[in-house]
Amino acid sequence: MEIMWDLIFLLVMLGLCVALMVYHSKLNRLFRAIRRGEKKLADYDLHGTSRGIGPYAIREEQWRDSGLPGSWQDCVRPSYARRVLIAYWTRHCPKALENRNFEVLARVHCGGPRGYMDRNAGNYWSHVRHELLLMDAFIVFESL
Repeated sequence: MEIMWDLIFLLVMLGLCVALMVYHSKLNRLFRAIRRGEKKLADYDLHGTSRGIGPYAIREEQWRDSGLPGSWQDCVRPSYARRVLIAYWTRHCPKALENRNFEVLARVHCGGPRGYMDRNAGNYWSHVRHELLLMDAFIVFESL
C-alpha cells in the first residue's frame, strides 16, 4: 500500500513539473521576443538614448518599482532581468501575467503601469508581436 502512495505522489509531482514547464515556456517565448525586439530597436539607437539596460532594456524606475533586492546594474544579467519583469508585472498587471496576455505585458513593460493605453507602447507591441510571429513561422518552417 505504501508503494502505491509513493507512486501516486511521484505521478502528481511529475504532472506538476510538466505543468510548470508549459507555464514557463509560454512566458519564455515572450522574453525571447522582447529580447530580440530590444536588440533590433537598440541597433537604431545610434546616440545612446535607450531608456533601459540589459537584454530587456529595463528602466531604473521599473527596477525600483519591482521591489527586488540588488541594484539596477544587475539588470544586465538575463535571469535577474526576467525576475524584475515578472515582479513588475505581478505588481501592475497580475491578470495579464496569469493569463499570459503578451500584448498587455509588452505594453506595460514599455509604457509603465498604464502602458496598455500608451500609443508608443502600441508601437512597441507591434515589434514584439512581429518577433513572436517570426518565431512561430520558424517553428512551422523547421517542421516541414
